[in-house]
Amino acid sequence: MKGQFFIIATVIIIASLITITTYFYDYSKIDLTNVYDIQEIEFINDIKDSLIQTAEISYSRSGCLTFENDMIDTENFLKNKLLEKGIILDFIESSKNCPGNNGKDYELSYKFTLKSNNFESTTEFVV
Repeated sequence: MKGQFFIIATVIIIASLITITTYFYDYSKIDLTNVYDIQEIEFINDIKDSLIQTAEISYSRSGCLTFENDMIDTENFLKNKLLEKGIILDFIESSKNCPGNNGKDYELSYKFTLKSNNFESTTEFVV
């Protein structure tokens, strides 16, 4: 009789632990749609950094000779790479001046949008 009590008690304890675990498991799941939205926001800084670095490298390498062509190539590259991820990149306005005003070597001005299923963002920046 004592052995049956321990077996029944063990089954009840295990069932209780499984029920509690499955109950709390749902609270620990990661919502992948939010992670994807956060990832799209990070692309904004990556796009800005890529355009700025391309301008710096292009100007330091060849001055104004290939500056605008390098910037256009970078824009097209970014559009294609983001399109592969299902994100549309549109450059609304862009200004690439070489040499720039106010004693600068070059001047960049961009306005672009990122669009996907549930996300749309417009960003402007000037360097």
